[in-house]
Amino acid sequence: MLAFQSARVLLERFLANNQGAPPLEGSANRVCAKVGDAFGGSLQSPYLLVFEPWAHVGVNPHGEAVVASASVAALARAIADVDTRISPLWSDGISPASHHECAQALGVVLEGGDPSVFDPTTFAGAAYEPAALVAFCEQLLLRRWQWGGPLIGICLGHQLIAAALLDLVRRAVKAASAPDAPGALRTAAARIAELGDTLAVRKRDGREVARGWQAPRFSVSRNELPELGAVTLRPYVSALASGAPRALIESHQEIADSLSGVIDVRLAAQQRLTIAMFHGDEVNETAMLFVNWSLQALSAAVSQHRDELAVGERRWMLELPFAVEILASTWCDGEPLTECAAMAISYRDHVSGQIRRSYSVQFHPELQSDLRDANKRPLPVYDELRQDDGARLLARLLCEH
Repeated sequence: MLAFQSARVLLERFLANNQGAPPLEGSANRVCAKVGDAFGGSLQSPYLLVFEPWAHVGVNPHGEAVVASASVAALARAIADVDTRISPLWSDGISPASHHECAQALGVVLEGGDPSVFDPTTFAGAAYEPAALVAFCEQLLLRRWQWGGPLIGICLGHQLIAAALLDLVRRAVKAASAPDAPGALRTAAARIAELGDTLAVRKRDGREVARGWQAPRFSVSRNELPELGAVTLRPYVSALASGAPRALIESHQEIADSLSGVIDVRLAAQQRLTIAMFHGDEVNETAMLFVNWSLQALSAAVSQHRDELAVGERRWMLELPFAVEILASTWCDGEPLTECAAMAISYRDHVSGQIRRSYSVQFHPELQSDLRDANKRPLPVYDELRQDDGARLLARLLCEH
């Protein structure tokens, strides 16, 4: 525990506004010059755990395959003096032992990757089936209370989390629709299925990409335009939701008014952040508004029957998040482009009322605007990192517990 506190002290020191030398050995210009040091050896707690769904997150304008996990490891070393353990799911497959490693980690990062969630063929050659990867993400989401640190999804990781959240809602509705399910759960399930069947996901250019909550591209689809390099984040404004029913918009607004997290607080103070973006797909706004509304309905029903659920086959429903809040968007030509650029996933202890959060982001806070990873370029020096919106945001996320 002392080691965890030490890492968090260093994170807070990094985020402080005062200037001065980094509180690590060496000169004020120390950076993680040897990224490989973070990958091997006997890792002591605390460490950062990074799951790689793919070998790289794409090819940058320099013609380089970008291994973004290398930059995560470099930042973790430079600002918090912690090791990073990288689990290459794409080559090693998915291991049940991974969840024990999550519980011991300062934070768990689900990195980006080049494939598209909605197209299984883009995962060809991976050491897992795409459906198994989404199921793995479901388990990551359900086990948040067992960890000291947050789950952080980045780019493809953000999209996988969105797909997993929708699958958890589908799974919960199926379980709650059984004849022996408590009445409040059956009622909530019926409402969710009825509304979900009527929803359509439309882009701002008029394209309909999904109809009904069972459609393959309901949670994630191709963006109107790809985003590459430095982009500006702005606070999400739910009134701009594209064609979503009013009930979904109002439900989301209630959550936004009652909860606050790292990204929205930072945006409220600064109004905009400059972050590196590197993908052509996006999480669909309407889908996440629906997921949030559904989780709130399920949470209310679960709270009424928690004693009964605790000893039955539906006990996993006690681990569901109760809300998903869209926090930020990117804009292009005066209107939102990536509406759902960042999300907070909130969990509430049904007894104590304590809240914990995990986060997912479409952008890459670990990369610089040139989209070169830490194997190809040195990190900025410590005081320059302090001025970097992405590095500061990643540090703030790691402070969540």
